[in-house]
Amino acid sequence: MRLEELVDQHYQQLSANDRELVTSIFREKAAISAMNSTQAAAFLHISRTTLVRLLKKLGLDTYAQFKLLLTQKEHAGAESRFNMPEIAENYRLLLNELKKYDYTAICQMLYQADTI
Repeated sequence: MRLEELVDQHYQQLSANDRELVTSIFREKAAISAMNSTQAAAFLHISRTTLVRLLKKLGLDTYAQFKLLLTQKEHAGAESRFNMPEIAENYRLLLNELKKYDYTAICQMLYQADTI
């Protein structure tokens, strides 16, 4: 779900100040997405607690969730979330890297252990 959709869902629960704050956030998306919660609160001229309360009203548990929604592309659909050829290539590279090491000693220790 996009941040805009989340705001629309909870719009009636937001106070006038919350709505102003959301407008400021949308206006400065790029800048805020590069900040931590303390920096974002200072940038928006509010306390960090006020920012956290807004996130709770939107149904978000953490600032990290908010930041993820904030950085999502406008046109990000289900088809653009996963690039299967890239994922498969990354797994292939990972497996090739793992093949470079000898795991005989570790496997022997695990096999001989009474408990793991």
